Amino acid sequence: MLPISHACAAARERATPAMTEATSTPRPPPPLSSPSSPPFGWYLAVARRPITRNIRTLAYGFKGLIFATPLFDVFCAGSNPRALTHTPIDPWPGDAARGRAIIGGAFTFAGRSHRVAAPGEGTGPGMGLWSPAGAGVDWLTQLHGFSWLRDLRVAGGETAREAARNL
Repeated sequence: MLPISHACAAARERATPAMTEATSTPRPPPPLSSPSSPPFGWYLAVARRPITRNIRTLAYGFKGLIFATPLFDVFCAGSNPRALTHTPIDPWPGDAARGRAIIGGAFTFAGRSHRVAAPGEGTGPGMGLWSPAGAGVDWLTQLHGFSWLRDLRVAGGETAREAARNL
């Protein structure tokens, strides 16, 4: 351990360029690595990584080379489907009673029910519908989540379709 006075002197020497006794010229600064060269010892860091990460990195670079060539366009050439081949079934059924209530203008979410104005009524364009007075955050989250469209679909009929389009 150095005494405090020696430690301060050593810190001052590091802060100011040291002069050599013979020539009184400052020492040259240590060489900096150029921005284009990788940092010293990068290969050691790569060698320490798990082999799967190195393989993924190589595969990512290889895909970039393939996708940037005209060869990729040859692989992608072919016929495109004219229509969807499969329509998935919605696993969450709606509630027909809630759908009929929505058609009537009553939205019930998060245990609270609000009767909303038609689109265009309220304080601004559509504000009566999308931001009713007294609605909580949970209620608004469910309204803006659009899961109630399932209820309209189950309610069925042309009236439900028109209500969904208008809302």
